[in-house]
Amino acid sequence: RAESPARLNLAGGWTDTPPYALERVGAVLHVAVLVEETLSTASGSGGGKLKRPIAATARVDPALPRGTLRLVTDDTTETIMDIREMLTHDDPTHHFALLRACASLAIAPQYVLSGKDKEELLSGKDKDKATNQKTLAEVLDAFTGVPNAGVEIATRVDLPRGSGLGTSSILALAILHALHEMGTRMRWTPNGGGEETLNTQWAGRSAVVGGDADAVITESAHTRETRAAIATPSSRHAFNAVLAVEQMMGTGGGWQDAIGGALIGARLTKATPGTHAPCGLNSLPSYQTRVSDLPPAASTFLSRHLICVFTGECRLAQTVAVSVVHHWQARVPGVEKALRSCALLAGEMADALAQLGALDPEKEHFTGAGSERARSSLTTFGAALSKHRAIQETLWPSIASPTVTALYELLEPMTSGSHICGAGNGGHVVCLLKPGVDVEQVRTKVANCAQALGAKVTRVRMMLGGVSTIVPTTNDVSTTVPPANAVPTVPGVSTGTPLTSKPSAAGTNIRGDKPLDKEPAPAKETVAAPALGVGNGTGGRGRSGRVHEQGSGRGRKKRRTG
Repeated sequence: RAESPARLNLAGGWTDTPPYALERVGAVLHVAVLVEETLSTASGSGGGKLKRPIAATARVDPALPRGTLRLVTDDTTETIMDIREMLTHDDPTHHFALLRACASLAIAPQYVLSGKDKEELLSGKDKDKATNQKTLAEVLDAFTGVPNAGVEIATRVDLPRGSGLGTSSILALAILHALHEMGTRMRWTPNGGGEETLNTQWAGRSAVVGGDADAVITESAHTRETRAAIATPSSRHAFNAVLAVEQMMGTGGGWQDAIGGALIGARLTKATPGTHAPCGLNSLPSYQTRVSDLPPAASTFLSRHLICVFTGECRLAQTVAVSVVHHWQARVPGVEKALRSCALLAGEMADALAQLGALDPEKEHFTGAGSERARSSLTTFGAALSKHRAIQETLWPSIASPTVTALYELLEPMTSGSHICGAGNGGHVVCLLKPGVDVEQVRTKVANCAQALGAKVTRVRMMLGGVSTIVPTTNDVSTTVPPANAVPTVPGVSTGTPLTSKPSAAGTNIRGDKPLDKEPAPAKETVAAPALGVGNGTGGRGRSGRVHEQGSGRGRKKRRTG
């Protein structure tokens, strides 16, 4: 079982979304959050404990008939016996589209096709492809190493659908995480694939459930001999696998949700487009993250002022994403400039957090309403939050529904900035309170807002921590899923960490050797944080490397962005 927090995206949204993310540098400021146990209670506070609200469990079930894939979510079950049904995952309104897409990518990547080839395969019109196609039973046997058994994937999300807190992408990462550990019997954490890392902390956790890990699954000698070994996925490949799942479903989601929910700390993540290869992992982005160094006193001060308000409305991210994609593909005047401005604002907000974290906690900067310098950092942060909102609303007015607009007007006197999370038009609004404003005061006003019935303050806790470093995730250690002629390895073949029946710590050092209850020693050599600047010259390349905001970029070969 893999569990993950939700995430708050604070600035830079839509610069992570294809096709823009495949052509230009994007940057997002985001942070993982624990969320109160239930959002469906009548009270405004919810009253539940804070927890990781997103979880996925994958297990081999000998009681299931061979070749059975059982999907379970929201107390609803789907049983799949035909590989073609599993590969049908491109309707985002289908209840099991996400689970089908994840299963297809992890279990049968060789059949994750697109366009005409996939249509012919699923329809059976191409006789050669149909003849060479393996059955679901065969690919499950190869993936698990267990003959004559089925596989169950079950998910739990304690958030409203369309919450704007990154649910679908983070759930996809949790599913792929659980499937990887089930198939390989090896522990996995981000950057656990041999990459050079600098104090990266995993915000999720995983555990073996349902009995002794060594006794849960028994493999035959023939299976052990025929299963090919694979390397542990790098974090880049894991995050890009989620990016691929979003495109397979047709939602068009980006990379920032998975990264924001995977790692501890308020992070400025910069993504650089891959090579001009027409397909494959090298065509997808590579990432760097700059972690805001916030000592405990600064973290507590920031947490007192940042709140999250559920609008009472939910939406499908695809609705807004389609508009964004069309604007970019049509090169609507001002779109590229606006998206670059959003990325720059993410950097400005990260700088404001760095200034907050640099204040000496011994000089009472964080007591009460805070010192003038502490309040100034928050004011800068809040102003950038609202400026980001204004830029996006100018280009895509649909992200602010009448309900969201009413809440903005209600919150304005009490906040220094606010912005809708995710795709907008519903879900959650993140707000920065002005000094002296009490959360209970906000809670009462939100609960009594006649234009936003069902709105309430959601209790969250940001998972802050880490030091100001840049964490590269560009190392090509392996593919996220086995190649067409390979399947996951078994203990003793791979060099990973064998699974045991003991749960892994919530914050395990990514090298698996030290607990994170104490701050890791800083690396001897780090990359200067300002290298994450996002500005002129970092975008798409024309003849001389100059960026063309409008036009098709004459003089260069047209690249595929599908």
